[in-house]
Amino acid sequence: MNHTSLIRSERQVGAGGEHEGGAPMANVALRWSGAALMASAIVLGTALSLASLRLPGTVPPMPLGSLLLLVGSVLLMLALPGMYARQAEAAGGFGLVGHVLLAVGNVALIGFAAAPLFNPSVTGIDKEETVAAGLLLLALPLGVVLTGMATLQAAVYPRWSGILLLVAGVGVLLTFLGPEGLPPIVGEVVGLSWGVLLAFALAWIGVVLLRGTDQRAP
Repeated sequence: MNHTSLIRSERQVGAGGEHEGGAPMANVALRWSGAALMASAIVLGTALSLASLRLPGTVPPMPLGSLLLLVGSVLLMLALPGMYARQAEAAGGFGLVGHVLLAVGNVALIGFAAAPLFNPSVTGIDKEETVAAGLLLLALPLGVVLTGMATLQAAVYPRWSGILLLVAGVGVLLTFLGPEGLPPIVGEVVGLSWGVLLAFALAWIGVVLLRGTDQRAP
């Protein structure tokens, strides 16, 4: 190898750790996480919106609603490690707690969505007999709230994506813990609102991950 070829090879290796146009595997993994997060946002947003509108055949545990919820939740589970890793250092312990709660709540959501598909006799959650399941599901909105706060603190993802996560998480908590006996239209509006906000926030963060930018987002 002559001197010119050696210099060219050194430049290729030294340019951001890339060689012959290949990116470091960490960046590739983050981009795939971004793609999974964007797909999850679309599927989950659709499932939650249809469920809020209570269209026939879409409200879990109906087959279509359960299938959409299951696919969206699995995609989210695949995307969560990359979503957290991108801002882990800046988010600190606060972000770690939010990530753990998100993962635990999402596992419960996967179980909730999958149950009617594998056992048609399942017709919903019995609050008196599945307190543990309810607490696990409650971890999801708490995780969304904490992740939104950590996102604002870390300033790695766009600020408005953190705000949307925070508002969506509060909306989910209101759905879980809000007073009973409200007009159905109120539940539909609240459910539709936080579902759309959550989908937008996840999609926005997914775009940032997919682009693989090295600079912190504004």
